[in-house]
Amino acid sequence: MARKWALRSLRDSSVVLKFHVFFVVMSLLPLTILFYLYWQIKESGQIPVSVDELNNVLLLVSVGILVGYFSMRMLLKGLVDVVHSSTRRLKEILGPQALQDVLKADEDEIEALTQSFNEVTARLMENVSDLEATRKTLRSVLIRVGHGGVGVSSITAFFDLIVETITNALDGRKGFLLVVDDEKGGLIPRATYGVPLKSLEGVRVPLDSGIFLPVLQGRMTAIIPGVSNVHGQELLSGLLEYPLICAPLLVNDR
Repeated sequence: MARKWALRSLRDSSVVLKFHVFFVVMSLLPLTILFYLYWQIKESGQIPVSVDELNNVLLLVSVGILVGYFSMRMLLKGLVDVVHSSTRRLKEILGPQALQDVLKADEDEIEALTQSFNEVTARLMENVSDLEATRKTLRSVLIRVGHGGVGVSSITAFFDLIVETITNALDGRKGFLLVVDDEKGGLIPRATYGVPLKSLEGVRVPLDSGIFLPVLQGRMTAIIPGVSNVHGQELLSGLLEYPLICAPLLVNDR
C-alpha cells in the first residue's frame, strides 16, 4: 500500500525538523555562489566580476543574512517557548518549591527539566501502583460481598470485611471493631484483622475509663500516639500497635 504524504505547516513541526529546514535554506545561497565561482574558474580560468554582478551578490548575501537571522530567531524562540511551557507545567505538577529545589541543585536547565520529568514519571508510577492495589481491594470486597449475599448466616463476615477494608486503606497492620455490650456493659471485640478473634475472648473495656472514652464522648476520630496505662485496657495493651487510630461508628445514635 502506497504511503500517503501530507503537507503541513512548518510551524507545527518539531524543533529538530525546523533546524534542518532552516539550515538547508541558509546553505543554498553560499553554495550557489561557490558553485558559480568554481564554474567560472573551470571554464575560463578566471573570475570575471562586473559591478552589477557584485551588487547582485551583495544583495543576495544581505538577503541571506536577514533570512538566517530571522530563521534562527524563530527557532530559538520556539525552543525557549517549549522550555517555558515545560517549566510551567512542571510547576503545576511538582509545586513551585519542589521545582525551585531541582533547578538550584543543577545549573543545567535541560538536565534539571529531565530530572523533573523523571520525578513526574515516578509519581505517575506510584499512582498506577496505588490504583492497582485499589482495584484488587475492590475486587476482593465485591467477591466477598457476593458470597455473603448468597448465604448470609451471620453478620460477622461483613464486620470482618469492614475492618479489613478500613485497615488496608489506612495501611495498618491490625484492626479491631469494638461494640457495646448492653447486658454487662463495656466494649467487647466483634471483629478483628491481623489478630485472631479467639485471642480476645473475655476482653472487656469499661466505658467509664480507658483510651476509648474521649472518642465515645466526642464522637470524633482520635490518634493515640503511645501506650496509656489506664484501667480496662491491659488485656489489649499487648495486641495494640501505636500510633493507634480510633474512630466511632454510630448506629442508632449509639
